[in-house]
Amino acid sequence: MPVPSLPAALAIYLLFANLLTWFAFRLDKRRAVSGGWRFPEANLLALSAAGAGSGRRSRSASSGTRRASSPLRAVSMS
Repeated sequence: MPVPSLPAALAIYLLFANLLTWFAFRLDKRRAVSGGWRFPEANLLALSAAGAGSGRRSRSASSGTRRASSPLRAVSMS
């Protein structure tokens, strides 16, 4: 079997890393809704840092996270 070129190997790595991250965030979101055990945040962030940030972004965009919440506002305490 021939060895893939560097751009092809990088594309394969990023595809796998993004899919893994997307499924991890999906599973974590389902567990959060059902009240089950969740992944430690450090593990989810490590997956994102491993080159899979777009999988995290696409999952949070497709899950409806923060869509219903209002934007943060600065409040004066005086």
